[in-house]
Amino acid sequence: MSEKRDQQARRREQLEQPVQIRYVSPADAPVLDAIVDGSAVKATMSETDAQRREKVESLLGLLDAVGPDESGDEQEAGVRRAIAAVQAARQRERFATQVQMLTEPEPTLGVGWRQVAMAAAAFVVAVSLLFPVLEHNRSEARRIACASNLQQAGMAFGQYAAANNGMMPRGHVQPGSTWWNVGQQPDHEHGASPSNTAHLFILIRQRYVEPETLACPENSAAFVQQLTQNQIDWPSPDAVSYSYQNQYTSDPLRLSRSGHAAVLADKNPLFVMGASGMSFDEKTPRTAASRIHDGRGQSLLTADGGVRWTVSPMLRIPGRGDSTNFWVADGVKTFTGRELPSSPDDSFLVP
Repeated sequence: MSEKRDQQARRREQLEQPVQIRYVSPADAPVLDAIVDGSAVKATMSETDAQRREKVESLLGLLDAVGPDESGDEQEAGVRRAIAAVQAARQRERFATQVQMLTEPEPTLGVGWRQVAMAAAAFVVAVSLLFPVLEHNRSEARRIACASNLQQAGMAFGQYAAANNGMMPRGHVQPGSTWWNVGQQPDHEHGASPSNTAHLFILIRQRYVEPETLACPENSAAFVQQLTQNQIDWPSPDAVSYSYQNQYTSDPLRLSRSGHAAVLADKNPLFVMGASGMSFDEKTPRTAASRIHDGRGQSLLTADGGVRWTVSPMLRIPGRGDSTNFWVADGVKTFTGRELPSSPDDSFLVP
């Protein structure tokens, strides 16, 4: 208690000392004197002096708020309230500075949040515009890789023909047997190949090509694994990427036949796998493009070794002035899986 009384006594002594105004500007001093003397009338002041009076009176208002605190000390209460007022003013100043920093560009980087938001929006728009272009480029790259596969397959066909009297790859054929049973075992009684794809698979079995060569990059289910023991065909229709010239003819087809004839192309879209097995899709137009490339077209290998991209399955026959559809046999309307090419020059790629 004695220490507190000493502090209060020292404060009273300080208050009794002559008041020296150190922080009032020379221009504000006359206004302060006028307020203290009560000699100035606000209505008769100039506009500048009136503004100064308002500023000085706001400072003096801190003294008006002084009252006794819990201990009854008016001076100590005034000091505390003045400090609190100063702290509140500083807090308002800090808040205003933070708001200004958010709404104005950062002086060190030269970029504000609005610029960042605009840049992000522009990036999103650019990506949305570029994505179709990038996807098209990837699709185009896969199409080129598919054409490269057929070029390698064409060389393999030539090597096989050179070693087999000019014939295309062909296993044992049982007249009247079904050619769309992909992945099934051969007929044990006759030893006939169960599907047309088994004839094409000879190129893989005899190591003329690797499985990757006959796997289109657009076919996610394509067979690219190592061969299993005694494997003679693709494991399922989905694993097949390319349709091969129908080999179920009475006489073996030779690669030296008309050069325009189709030999291999992306999978025929007219024969599809359903719950009951392979069937002919009556709803799909006969001139539709392969589903492998999302219906855009198909890569095609012809008997002369040429590879090209075509959007239609119609092939023009040189010297005849007409065309043939390599998805179907000429003149056949209904397909049950046993149909044959109508002639040695009829391109009919299955399954």
